[in-house]
Amino acid sequence: MFGIDIPVGFYLRDPTGSGLGRRMVAKAAEMICQNGYPSFTLKKLAFELLSVEASIYRYFSCKDQLYMYLAANYWSLVEFRILVYTAGYATPFDKFRNALDILFGLSNDRVPGLMSDIDFVTFHQVARDGYYHAMSVAKKSQDFADTLEFIAAKTNKVRGIIGTIMLECRPEINQPDMIVRALLDHSICPDVGLLSMGLPSGRNGLSRLSAYYYDLIAKP
Repeated sequence: MFGIDIPVGFYLRDPTGSGLGRRMVAKAAEMICQNGYPSFTLKKLAFELLSVEASIYRYFSCKDQLYMYLAANYWSLVEFRILVYTAGYATPFDKFRNALDILFGLSNDRVPGLMSDIDFVTFHQVARDGYYHAMSVAKKSQDFADTLEFIAAKTNKVRGIIGTIMLECRPEINQPDMIVRALLDHSICPDVGLLSMGLPSGRNGLSRLSAYYYDLIAKP
């Protein structure tokens, strides 16, 4: 997927190596976006693909492993987009605004590679829909230790990039790590931030949540 190397622990067989594997991942993302992660099953995925469930299990051991494969691609894509898409901006404030749009799924274009038929806003919704559930399942199983480590490393990289941009905006800022941590938590689980601030759900609420963090840095 756009040159990102996802470790073997995220799958049994690399889905990028076959047409079925690529369709499998794209369809799974579409189904999770439309119906939510709790209702998603590999059996339903096989039905949508006009395939048999056994063919899905050749690639992924369970739906949680497939979801974490999506999550790994999501955080890798976020890192890539922030690094590349903010490079041409003249001021750190413009960089920060653009990075916020990416984190809150407001910057919309097509996702390259496996999910070329899905836009980034959809991918962001998929990534956040089952994130904490899948992570809690993974933490209970030693089988997912390497995958959790990879995702943690990616989120830490994103946290570091955002922190650097924030300090470029305001070198004197206090406790930037705390702000970045809250920002990332709200980006992957925005309902908490929306509810606590009395903001509406949907794109309007996400835009206002993004604006809140921008003003926190840009308008001290």
